[in-house]
Amino acid sequence: MRIKAFNNALLAFILLLTTGCSTTSQDAETDQQDQQTETTEGSETETQDNDMMDYVILPEGSEDLVVLYSNECDVSIYDESLSAYFPDGVDALMDEGNIYVNGIAIPSTAQYYEFNGNPAIWQLDSGNWTWKSHDAMYMDETGEGVETFEEARSNFLNGISQFTGMTVVILGEEGSETAQMVAITAVSSALVDSIVENSDGTITVTADQERDDALSIAASTENYDDTLQEGDICVYWVESDGMHIEKAIAHESTYTYGVDENAALAFMSDTIDGESYTDAQIGRVIQSGNRPFQFSRAIRRLNIQDDQVITWWTPTHYLIAVTHSLENGKEDLQTGIETVLNGIEGIVVSEDGSDVDTDTYWVTQDVWDECQNVLTEAQALLEDDNATTAQIDQMLSDLADVYGAQGAVGDYLTGPAGVLGSMTLGTQE
Repeated sequence: MRIKAFNNALLAFILLLTTGCSTTSQDAETDQQDQQTETTEGSETETQDNDMMDYVILPEGSEDLVVLYSNECDVSIYDESLSAYFPDGVDALMDEGNIYVNGIAIPSTAQYYEFNGNPAIWQLDSGNWTWKSHDAMYMDETGEGVETFEEARSNFLNGISQFTGMTVVILGEEGSETAQMVAITAVSSALVDSIVENSDGTITVTADQERDDALSIAASTENYDDTLQEGDICVYWVESDGMHIEKAIAHESTYTYGVDENAALAFMSDTIDGESYTDAQIGRVIQSGNRPFQFSRAIRRLNIQDDQVITWWTPTHYLIAVTHSLENGKEDLQTGIETVLNGIEGIVVSEDGSDVDTDTYWVTQDVWDECQNVLTEAQALLEDDNATTAQIDQMLSDLADVYGAQGAVGDYLTGPAGVLGSMTLGTQE
């Protein structure tokens, strides 16, 4: 990925003055920061320079300012620790039009506003204003909005400024500790379904066409990464010159699921190439089978340890998604099918268990049929020479869901109970 820095001189100051947060081992010095990375399904191999500040979009007019503070962590711009930079308050700087996302100012006056091509602040029919900083969180969950544009705008900024994997830079005059500008760089992501070259010279990328919120975005050739291929994870964002679409940073990796049963969420003890990681909190139009949380649940339930995968990262090295190569994906699918077949052996179907011995587990017909149907689909996909990696990845997730897990939270990852989570010992003496 090659997000622009608008001023090379200022970038040099940034590299010297950056004060990043350190919340995981990946925020510390790791070998993965400047290594060669390989892409999936035939994309070219290239060397990626992953220094956080190489990917900050600085607004025009920042040439005479220096960096007072920067981070790549989940600290809201309204956090008390940053208040000294804003003696008149954060909103006063926003009223002046001096807080930017991807080089575009958040409006200083009441108006419709988009972020990366999606509505971010807008007015409802009731006259109230609503906001959406992310596709799954930091949004108006009531749907009723708030009375003023300014409040909705502050809520948007609070959300967008604290997503892990994004960057916040506070700029000011040299020798001063007062913010003159804030530059937030925030990308979104998608699993690429198709790429089409249009007659007008633009390139259209679509993603997750089976979802209601399917994505279709277009960029000029100047703002498009021609190494991107179908099946890759792309990152996209809108700045002053329009939509940008590029391939996310990719690593060939070994994904090992953790066994720490004391972890609040099991995936928090997972490792990639022996290192812990942090999930990126960015917008994702990515099917469940490739999202880190659901991927972790799938390989844990299907007993796929030390999985050989492609991991996809933000420029600041936060995990976006996990995919397989076609060969490794089919090997995993075979393992998953065998795990499920072995795991459900001996389980019987009953309406209420009264006809089942006390040493035998039973499930209802609906639960059993759902599992059998997915097993049939998985076997067919395994034998399909035209199967795609995206189809295989999603099938692994679906198979894990119908197989399920035992216990209150089973594998410490919430999700469908499946056969194992639904089975009960019979009551027939």
